[in-house]
Amino acid sequence: FLPKIYDQMMSHLNYKNWADYIYKIYRYYKIKNKSVLELACGTGKLSRFLAKKFDEYLISDISLNMLKSCDNDLQKVCLDMRKIPFKNKFGFIFCTFDSINYLLTSKELNEFFQEIFNIMDKESILTFDAAMEPTAVQYEGMNNTEKRFGDIFVKQISNYNKETKIITNHFIIKNDSETDEEIHRQKIFDIVDYFKIIEECGLCVDKCYECPSFEIAEYDSPRVQLIIKKV
Repeated sequence: FLPKIYDQMMSHLNYKNWADYIYKIYRYYKIKNKSVLELACGTGKLSRFLAKKFDEYLISDISLNMLKSCDNDLQKVCLDMRKIPFKNKFGFIFCTFDSINYLLTSKELNEFFQEIFNIMDKESILTFDAAMEPTAVQYEGMNNTEKRFGDIFVKQISNYNKETKIITNHFIIKNDSETDEEIHRQKIFDIVDYFKIIEECGLCVDKCYECPSFEIAEYDSPRVQLIIKKV
Protein backbone atom coordinates (compact mmCIF):
# COMPACT_ATOMS: atom_id res chain seq x y z
CA PHE A 1 0.00 0.00 0.00
CA LEU A 2 2.66 2.53 1.04
CA PRO A 3 4.19 3.14 -2.43
CA LYS A 4 0.70 3.93 -3.75
CA ILE A 5 0.23 6.83 -1.34
CA TYR A 6 3.85 7.78 -0.66
CA ASP A 7 3.78 10.87 -2.89
CA GLN A 8 0.60 12.11 -1.22
CA MET A 9 2.08 11.56 2.24
CA MET A 10 5.19 13.52 1.24
CA SER A 11 3.31 16.31 -0.52
CA HIS A 12 4.60 18.81 2.06
CA LEU A 13 8.10 18.53 0.59
CA ASN A 14 9.26 21.06 -1.98
CA TYR A 15 11.15 18.75 -4.34
CA LYS A 16 12.18 21.56 -6.65
CA ASN A 17 13.92 23.45 -3.85
CA TRP A 18 15.66 20.27 -2.70
CA ALA A 19 16.78 19.56 -6.27
CA ASP A 20 18.15 23.10 -6.59
CA TYR A 21 20.08 22.64 -3.34
CA ILE A 22 21.61 19.34 -4.46
CA TYR A 23 22.53 20.76 -7.86
CA LYS A 24 24.28 23.76 -6.29
CA ILE A 25 26.45 21.34 -4.33
CA TYR A 26 27.27 19.46 -7.53
CA ARG A 27 28.16 22.62 -9.46
CA TYR A 28 30.43 23.91 -6.70
CA TYR A 29 32.81 20.96 -7.09
CA LYS A 30 33.11 21.07 -10.92
CA ILE A 31 33.21 17.27 -11.15
CA LYS A 32 34.60 15.88 -14.43
CA ASN A 33 32.98 12.45 -14.12
CA LYS A 34 29.36 13.21 -15.10
CA SER A 35 27.81 9.92 -13.95
CA VAL A 36 25.30 10.33 -11.12
CA LEU A 37 23.92 7.81 -8.62
CA GLU A 38 20.90 8.67 -6.49
CA LEU A 39 20.46 6.39 -3.49
CA ALA A 40 17.15 5.79 -1.69
CA CYS A 41 15.23 7.59 -4.43
CA GLY A 42 11.76 6.46 -3.28
CA THR A 43 9.30 7.06 -6.09
CA GLY A 44 11.79 9.20 -8.01
CA LYS A 45 10.19 12.59 -7.44
CA LEU A 46 13.51 14.36 -7.00
CA SER A 47 14.88 12.93 -10.23
CA ARG A 48 12.13 14.68 -12.19
CA PHE A 49 13.91 17.95 -11.48
CA LEU A 50 17.51 16.72 -11.62
CA ALA A 51 17.74 14.12 -14.40
CA LYS A 52 17.60 16.64 -17.23
CA LYS A 53 20.75 18.30 -15.86
CA PHE A 54 22.88 15.15 -16.26
CA ASP A 55 23.79 12.83 -19.14
CA GLU A 56 24.15 9.70 -16.99
CA TYR A 57 21.69 9.44 -14.12
CA LEU A 58 20.89 6.22 -12.23
CA ILE A 59 18.27 5.99 -9.49
CA SER A 60 18.17 3.27 -6.86
CA ASP A 61 16.19 2.16 -3.85
CA ILE A 62 15.99 -0.88 -1.58
CA SER A 63 12.24 -1.16 -2.25
CA LEU A 64 11.31 -2.72 -5.59
CA ASN A 65 7.73 -1.53 -5.14
CA MET A 66 8.92 2.06 -4.74
CA LEU A 67 10.95 1.78 -7.94
CA LYS A 68 7.97 0.33 -9.78
CA SER A 69 6.02 3.43 -8.76
CA CYS A 70 8.54 5.75 -10.48
CA ASP A 71 6.95 7.32 -13.54
CA ASN A 72 10.15 8.19 -15.42
CA ASP A 73 12.35 6.46 -18.00
CA LEU A 74 15.58 6.56 -16.01
CA GLN A 75 17.69 3.50 -15.34
CA LYS A 76 16.59 1.95 -12.05
CA VAL A 77 18.38 -0.50 -9.78
CA CYS A 78 17.01 -2.17 -6.66
CA LEU A 79 19.86 -2.26 -4.15
CA ASP A 80 20.81 -2.17 -0.50
CA MET A 81 23.09 0.80 0.26
CA ARG A 82 25.33 -1.55 2.24
CA LYS A 83 25.92 -3.74 -0.84
CA ILE A 84 26.32 -1.54 -3.92
CA PRO A 85 26.85 -3.86 -6.91
CA PHE A 86 28.81 -1.58 -9.26
CA LYS A 87 32.41 -1.73 -10.43
CA ASN A 88 32.32 1.58 -12.29
CA LYS A 89 32.97 4.91 -10.59
CA PHE A 90 30.38 7.67 -10.11
CA GLY A 91 31.30 11.34 -10.08
CA PHE A 92 28.36 12.43 -7.94
CA ILE A 93 26.49 10.28 -5.41
CA PHE A 94 23.71 11.61 -3.24
CA CYS A 95 21.09 10.48 -0.75
CA THR A 96 18.30 12.71 0.57
CA PHE A 97 15.49 13.06 3.12
CA ASP A 98 17.41 11.50 6.05
CA SER A 99 17.53 8.09 4.34
CA ILE A 100 21.00 7.63 5.89
CA ASN A 101 19.23 7.33 9.26
CA TYR A 102 17.77 3.98 8.17
CA LEU A 103 21.22 2.51 8.81
CA LEU A 104 20.78 1.50 12.44
CA THR A 105 24.27 0.54 13.66
CA SER A 106 27.84 1.76 13.36
CA LYS A 107 28.59 -1.48 11.50
CA GLU A 108 25.94 -0.71 8.88
CA LEU A 109 27.27 2.83 8.47
CA ASN A 110 30.77 1.44 8.06
CA GLU A 111 29.55 -1.00 5.40
CA PHE A 112 27.84 1.85 3.56
CA PHE A 113 30.88 4.12 3.51
CA GLN A 114 33.15 1.24 2.44
CA GLU A 115 30.83 0.63 -0.53
CA ILE A 116 30.86 4.34 -1.35
CA PHE A 117 34.67 4.35 -1.25
CA ASN A 118 34.72 1.59 -3.87
CA ILE A 119 32.60 3.54 -6.38
CA MET A 120 34.37 6.90 -5.99
CA ASP A 121 37.38 8.21 -7.85
CA LYS A 122 39.68 10.99 -6.61
CA GLU A 123 37.29 13.79 -7.56
CA SER A 124 33.98 12.10 -6.68
CA ILE A 125 31.57 13.57 -4.16
CA LEU A 126 29.02 11.93 -1.87
CA THR A 127 26.47 14.17 -0.18
CA PHE A 128 23.66 13.26 2.19
CA ASP A 129 21.53 14.83 4.89
CA ALA A 130 21.10 13.32 8.34
CA ALA A 131 18.47 14.01 10.98
CA MET A 132 20.00 14.92 14.34
CA GLU A 133 18.77 14.87 17.94
CA PRO A 134 16.68 18.10 17.82
CA THR A 135 14.67 16.66 14.91
CA ALA A 136 14.17 13.35 16.69
CA VAL A 137 12.92 14.89 19.94
CA GLN A 138 9.72 16.03 18.22
CA TYR A 139 8.68 12.36 18.08
CA GLU A 140 8.88 11.85 21.86
CA GLY A 141 5.32 12.82 22.69
CA MET A 142 3.90 12.76 19.21
CA ASN A 143 0.23 11.79 19.10
CA ASN A 144 -1.05 9.21 16.67
CA THR A 145 -2.04 10.70 13.34
CA GLU A 146 -4.81 9.47 11.08
CA LYS A 147 -5.24 10.48 7.44
CA ARG A 148 -7.24 9.37 4.43
CA PHE A 149 -5.91 9.37 0.89
CA GLY A 150 -8.78 8.52 -1.44
CA ASP A 151 -9.99 5.07 -0.41
CA ILE A 152 -6.86 4.36 1.68
CA PHE A 153 -6.80 5.10 5.42
CA VAL A 154 -3.43 5.56 7.20
CA LYS A 155 -2.75 5.54 10.93
CA GLN A 156 0.79 6.55 11.96
CA ILE A 157 2.15 5.89 15.46
CA SER A 158 5.49 7.61 16.09
CA ASN A 159 7.92 7.76 18.98
CA TYR A 160 11.57 8.40 19.80
CA ASN A 161 13.53 6.41 22.37
CA LYS A 162 16.20 8.66 23.89
CA GLU A 163 18.20 5.73 25.25
CA THR A 164 18.48 3.76 22.01
CA LYS A 165 18.19 6.89 19.84
CA ILE A 166 15.74 5.08 17.59
CA ILE A 167 12.80 6.79 15.87
CA THR A 168 9.96 4.35 15.19
CA ASN A 169 7.16 5.01 12.74
CA HIS A 170 4.43 2.37 12.71
CA PHE A 171 2.04 2.62 9.76
CA ILE A 172 -1.32 0.84 9.65
CA ILE A 173 -2.67 1.13 6.12
CA LYS A 174 -6.02 -0.20 4.98
CA ASN A 175 -8.78 0.10 2.43
CA ASP A 176 -12.19 -1.55 2.34
CA SER A 177 -10.80 -5.07 1.85
CA GLU A 178 -7.17 -5.18 3.03
CA THR A 179 -4.93 -4.10 5.89
CA ASP A 180 -1.17 -3.69 5.72
CA GLU A 181 1.38 -2.70 8.37
CA GLU A 182 4.89 -1.30 8.09
CA ILE A 183 7.35 -0.37 10.80
CA HIS A 184 10.13 2.05 9.88
CA ARG A 185 13.08 2.60 12.22
CA GLN A 186 15.75 5.28 12.00
CA LYS A 187 18.81 5.83 14.15
CA ILE A 188 20.10 9.18 15.38
CA PHE A 189 23.89 9.27 15.39
CA ASP A 190 26.00 11.99 16.92
CA ILE A 191 27.77 14.12 14.32
CA VAL A 192 31.10 12.98 15.81
CA ASP A 193 30.15 9.37 15.04
CA TYR A 194 29.66 10.21 11.37
CA PHE A 195 33.04 11.92 11.15
CA LYS A 196 34.78 9.00 12.90
CA ILE A 197 33.28 6.26 10.72
CA ILE A 198 33.77 8.25 7.52
CA GLU A 199 37.48 8.69 8.32
CA GLU A 200 37.83 4.98 9.17
CA CYS A 201 36.70 4.20 5.61
CA GLY A 202 39.35 6.30 3.86
CA LEU A 203 37.00 9.24 3.31
CA CYS A 204 36.79 12.73 4.78
CA VAL A 205 34.13 15.36 5.43
CA ASP A 206 34.81 18.29 3.13
CA LYS A 207 31.83 20.39 4.26
CA CYS A 208 29.19 20.10 6.97
CA TYR A 209 26.25 22.45 6.51
CA GLU A 210 23.00 23.00 8.35
CA CYS A 211 20.57 21.47 5.89
CA PRO A 212 19.13 22.81 3.64
CA SER A 213 21.50 25.79 3.63
CA PHE A 214 25.16 26.61 3.17
CA GLU A 215 25.60 27.79 6.74
CA ILE A 216 28.17 25.85 8.76
CA ALA A 217 26.38 23.30 10.95
CA GLU A 218 26.36 23.67 14.72
CA TYR A 219 26.35 20.84 17.23
CA ASP A 220 22.64 21.45 17.90
CA SER A 221 21.59 21.73 14.23
CA PRO A 222 18.37 19.77 13.61
CA ARG A 223 19.64 18.41 10.28
CA VAL A 224 23.08 18.40 8.69
CA GLN A 225 24.28 18.10 5.10
CA LEU A 226 27.61 16.31 4.81
CA ILE A 227 29.78 16.44 1.70
CA ILE A 228 32.30 13.60 1.49
CA LYS A 229 35.45 13.09 -0.56
CA LYS A 230 38.21 10.50 -0.70
CA VAL A 231 41.20 11.31 1.48
